[in-house]
This record gives sequence, C-alpha cells and structure tokens, in this order.
Amino acid sequence: MRTAHVFILDGGMLGGQGEQAVNEGMGALAVQLERLPGVKVTTYTWGDYERIAVEHPHDGTSALVVVGYSGGGTRATYLAVEHPALIIDLMVLYDPSPAWQMKPIGNNVKRAIYFHNTAPMFGNLGGGVLIGRPGFKGTLTPIDFAEEHLFVQNDQKLHDQTIAAVKALIG
Repeated sequence: MRTAHVFILDGGMLGGQGEQAVNEGMGALAVQLERLPGVKVTTYTWGDYERIAVEHPHDGTSALVVVGYSGGGTRATYLAVEHPALIIDLMVLYDPSPAWQMKPIGNNVKRAIYFHNTAPMFGNLGGGVLIGRPGFKGTLTPIDFAEEHLFVQNDQKLHDQTIAAVKALIG
C-alpha cells in the first residue's frame, strides 16, 4: 500500500471577520479522507497554493493529491503550471472558479478529475473547464453536473468519487 498526502485548497469566499467562509463541505471531505489508512490531509486557502510545492516531499515516498474547490480549483492549475517538476499523482477540482483563470495542465499531472458545473452561480462562479496542454499524456476525466456553486462542496456523491480515486491511487 502506498501513502498519500492530500492537499485541499479551499474556495475563496471570506466571512465578515476575514475568515474563510463556506468551506465546511471541504472540511467534511478532509475528515473522511483522513480516515483512510496512509492518508494525511492538509488544508490551505486558495491563496496559499504554493505552500504545497514547498511542503510536499519530493522523494517519491508519498503520492501527491491536490483537491481544489472554487478558487482552490483554479489555483491547483496554477500550482501544476508554475511548478512543473512537482509530480501531482491526482488532481480533483470541484467547480473551479472563475472559469477564465483555469490554466492548461502539463505532464506533471498524472490523473485529473474535474467536476464541471453546467449551471454556474450568477453566470460567473464556477463552470471552469480543465484541459491539458498539447501532448498531455495523463488521464483527464470531466464529470458534468448541475448544482448551485455554493453547495458543490457539500455534495457527498462528489466526495465519494474523490475518496474512491484516492483509494485507487494508494491501493
């Protein structure tokens, strides 16, 4: 069995006191993932995405999983593009937003799943599309659904698919 370090990048909405708001669903996902043997979970705000490149050991001992919701989804693509030496074994994006900030990923991403919302909130929150750069050799799986952007993070069906993908990765 392999181990994995899952980094969750929360969405970008802030509460009245500057605290991250509306990320309770991703917190619930983190709890479920931490129950898997050999899985460590670290959660950051979307703006701290570069910390993953610093904190993940580059020694091949642990698979790297990056899960991003909303702004965390777009920043997961930034991470992959800005750190091409960082091997991301699995990337899972929950309704990445804003759609226009998505970056095409390269061959440092082995497998990517993105939950593509066909009904983005107010026409501009969510709905990001993930693509590979020319020559991309990894696996890219889009999963279409229609749901209010703020509720995506609480969708247990999506969490179950994420958990199954992590289980498959670690064996």
